[in-house]
Amino acid sequence: MIADSQLKAGTMDKAEDDSSPFAILPILRVQEAPYLSAGELDEPARPQEPVIVPFPDEPLQTGRAAGVLVLYIGADGKVDRVEVDEADWSPGFEKVAIETFMQAKMQPGIKDGKTSRSRMKILVEFEGQ
Repeated sequence: MIADSQLKAGTMDKAEDDSSPFAILPILRVQEAPYLSAGELDEPARPQEPVIVPFPDEPLQTGRAAGVLVLYIGADGKVDRVEVDEADWSPGFEKVAIETFMQAKMQPGIKDGKTSRSRMKILVEFEGQ
């Protein structure tokens, strides 16, 4: 048995007491499946319904603003994250585009008959009203 004084003082050495029911185990990292591109899938992911990106509450500085988004879609069809690949828009346009696609309901990609994590690129364009 370990005395309280040994615990408080930090004097107990592992070699002194091998009767501990606890063992120190290495941390194992779970290898997650990669997000496959459309070319790697038998059936690419697609929206379950049309995705309509609303025009933000800020003026368009030029006649057009566009950006390419990369969607990372889980095997359950949920959009896990959205990244901007390239864009020529202001932060307001980016925010609206990302929020809209984060809420999109997707049909997941299929690989070997099973749903799969996938990624897809989407071009989003805003034109002057």
